[in-house]
Parts: sequence; C-alpha cells; structure tokens
Amino acid sequence: MNRCPDPSDLQSFFGVAGVTEDGKGGDWFYDRIRFTHVGPAGRTTCTILPGEGQFAVEHVKGGAIHLDVALRHVVSLDLESSAGTQLLIGHVSRGPVEQLFKLRLAPEFSFSLTTSLEG
Repeated sequence: MNRCPDPSDLQSFFGVAGVTEDGKGGDWFYDRIRFTHVGPAGRTTCTILPGEGQFAVEHVKGGAIHLDVALRHVVSLDLESSAGTQLLIGHVSRGPVEQLFKLRLAPEFSFSLTTSLEG
C-alpha cells in the first residue's frame, strides 16, 4: 500500500483503537490491524494489512452478516470529510482493473465499490 492513514487517524474514524494481530507493538504497517466499530447501524469490523495491500470489511446487523468483502491490491487508503460525514476511501489497482471503494460508518453504514477496466 503506497498510502495509508496513521493508526491515530484511523482510530478517530472508527472511534476505537486498533488491535494488532501480533500484539508485539512492532511496526503497525507490517502487521494486521483490526478496528471494530459498534453503533446503531450494527457492528463493522475492518482489517487492514498495509504492508500487503489488503483490506477487509464485515458488517453485522441483528446477528446477520450483511457484508463480507476482502480486497487485495489496495494501493491507497484515505480519509475524507464532507458536510459532517467521514469516509474511508480506498483505491485498488491490478492490471487493467481499477476499483474505488468508500466506507461510511455514520450516520448510517454504507459501502460502495466501483470497478472500471482500462481499454
């Protein structure tokens, strides 16, 4: 991943501290970091592995999984604020395939993914 917000910025977005998988407190960029946000719209868990370009999101509401997506070849993650709404925006690039995803946690959960093919 070429660009990823710092853990403190991600913590601000998710409203909780991230938990690293190895628990050793090493360089977070090369570790899997997990954020779990619980709100009125349900529970959203995001797992980010910046060093490997991986991003996964699972959204559960009322005990049912409403979304479970895992993406590879993520080249960037950015945080964006507009009109009081915060978004986590990711860019996926693999050969001719370009994808853009947007994650919003509040005021309600939303996840969108668009795909374009070069040529």
